[in-house]
Amino acid sequence: MRGPVREIVTEPDYLDVSIPARSTFRHPVKAGHTVFAYVFEGEGYFDPERDPYAREDVGERYFDMERPCVCGNGTVVLYGPGDTVAVSTEERPVRFLLVSGRPLGEPVAWYGPIVMNTQAELRVAFREYEQGTFVKHARR
Repeated sequence: MRGPVREIVTEPDYLDVSIPARSTFRHPVKAGHTVFAYVFEGEGYFDPERDPYAREDVGERYFDMERPCVCGNGTVVLYGPGDTVAVSTEERPVRFLLVSGRPLGEPVAWYGPIVMNTQAELRVAFREYEQGTFVKHARR
């Protein structure tokens, strides 16, 4: 598969994946890339061993003593090192975004919808937002 985004330093992949019921999807990933999936329809198994303790769970299921290994709507799956993503389904189909890219290795400062590299840059961004100058338009 090849998407429309090319010649970007992070070498991103951004896939919208639909898997029918009782099916398996496999996709190779580049070594060293950060990979995550965001489930927004249905449910699937994002761990071939189906080990519910192989991943960290956050949110409303954080304190559950019995963890399901199936991932449903609103779940984000962050993958560790590996060369292939494998997702399978049983009775229900699943649809998710699969995103990967080469990490930049830069610091991250984040507040609300704005992401910058430093707290100082965040302050400037919010000041510009309040003044209406945050979005810059290219001159032609």
